[in-house]
Amino acid sequence: MPELRGCSESDAAPLDSGLGRDLEAIADYLARHFPSFARTTIRQIYETIASLRSMPYRGRIGREEGTRELVIARLPYIVIYRIKGEAVEILHIYHGARQRP
Repeated sequence: MPELRGCSESDAAPLDSGLGRDLEAIADYLARHFPSFARTTIRQIYETIASLRSMPYRGRIGREEGTRELVIARLPYIVIYRIKGEAVEILHIYHGARQRP
């Protein structure tokens, strides 16, 4: 089973990475604007990312070479990741409506 880099296995905050910053920004925004959805949304994002351990190729081929994109069902978020050998490296989480670099 692939190793998942950029994400902790506990309910604690993700490891210090782009993923951690992205999840923190999403959680902060939701806590301010939609507090009743914040916890369940973050949990769904995390659980979807964790599923890449057993199904690393489930995301579509990404816009940038060597990446894949996993659209999170029923949420407007896209997880950008790459597979490196036996590891899945999470690069970013984008809101589907935002302009991506």
